[in-house]
Order: sequence, then structure tokens, then C-alpha cells
Amino acid sequence: MADGARKGLGARRLAAIAVAFVGIVVVLVIALGPGGFGGLFGGVSPAERADQVLAGIKAEAPYVATLERSRPDVYAALRDGLIRDAEADTPVMLMANNGRRVLAAWLQQAIATAPDAVALELLAMTTDQLRELQQSNPQLCAAMVSGQPIEDVDAFVSDAMRTRERTAYEALAAAPADAAVVTLPAAEVDAAYQAIAPDLAERFGADFDRFRGTDPTTLDPARFCEIQIALLDGVAAMGPQRAAALARSILGGGGDE
Repeated sequence: MADGARKGLGARRLAAIAVAFVGIVVVLVIALGPGGFGGLFGGVSPAERADQVLAGIKAEAPYVATLERSRPDVYAALRDGLIRDAEADTPVMLMANNGRRVLAAWLQQAIATAPDAVALELLAMTTDQLRELQQSNPQLCAAMVSGQPIEDVDAFVSDAMRTRERTAYEALAAAPADAAVVTLPAAEVDAAYQAIAPDLAERFGADFDRFRGTDPTTLDPARFCEIQIALLDGVAAMGPQRAAALARSILGGGGDE
């Protein structure tokens, strides 16, 4: 691929992880079976049914309980939407899926305005999570970094990583939005990619060319994941302020033109 065509891929290669990152936080909401929602199919009011769905969400995504305390407006919007769904006799799993979309939208906004320390830990935690997945389930790791739908990762990461993940999300939920933080447009995200690319090309050779081609999933999944990890390591090495700005743009789904 010509250099000019490659250039536009930088922001997309870095930002591909954002879709998976947001999905991981709430993926279990739609993975719960009917048995996970006791009493949801009984004669209850719309508010009671919404609260039962919320209880299932909190059980699988504990940061939502922190969100209830720190951002009652977001929590109220989530609950009100579920009540409206229940009033319309929306199936339970679809209710949960609608709640997932509300949380995903909030997550992207929250990451985009997260303080530097929170953004840097989200970047480091995500990168280290990929390291564990590369060893335990390379196919899942590759799916995650390419933005494909993914299954629950809990079975493939350590107890320590699950605790770290929960702590990072709860810190995000508790952190007030910082209007002074910097996010970067796509051109600057791409410039960061281009700055990292020569080292990765030297390290990975032809595999890096395949990685930044139009169909990087032709790579061995473990190798694909290894290159994405190296790319995120390169972001982290750019210094705290710039790395935090990039993390907000990448993980928050930013980097818009």
C-alpha cells in the first residue's frame, strides 16, 4: 500500500480499540440469560421491572453503582429509558440492550473528558488486558482490537486484572468531567501513529505492513494482537500529557475530523 493511502489508516488503527473497549464494559448486560433476572416475567410495575434490569446490570458492571452516586443525571436517564421500555412491554433482553447503548454513549463522553490520571490508567489497563488475552485467547484478543463483537473476557484474564478493570471503571464513573482536558483531532492521532510506525516496521517487518493494510485480520491472531499492544505501548511512551490526550481520543472514540 502506498504511503499516502496508509496515512489515513493511523487514526483508525489506533481508534479500533475504542469500540471493543466500550463493549467490554457493558457486554455482560446483554449476555445475561432469563434466569439472571429473577421475577422479571412476573406481574410487576414498569418501575419495578426497570429496577430489576438495573440490578442485573449492576451485578455485572459494578461501576454503574458508582455512577448512580456520582452522576445521578446519567443514572436517571438510564432508569427512565428502561421504565419507558417496560411500559411498552419491551422484551427484557432488548431492555438490557437499550441500557447498554445508554451506558456506551456515556462511557465515550466520560472518557473524552477524563482527567489525565484516569485516562492514562484506562490506557494502561486496556493494554495490559490485551497482553493477558494474547496469551490466553489470541482469537478473542484479535477480535477485540479489530472492533469485532466479542464475548466476555472475564474467563480469560486474571483475578487481578478483573479487579483492576473494575477499579478503573469506578474511577472513571467517580471522576468529574474536566472541561480543560485536551482531546486530539484525527489528524493529530494519525500523526502520532506515523511517529510510532517506523519503530514498529523495523520490529515487525512485513507483518506490520499487513497490519496496516486493508485486511489486517489475515495475520496470525497472536501476532495481530502483539502489534496492537506495541502500538499502544508507543502511545504510552509519548509522555503523560500527550499520552493522556491520545487515550481520550482513542478510547473515547474521539479523533474526529
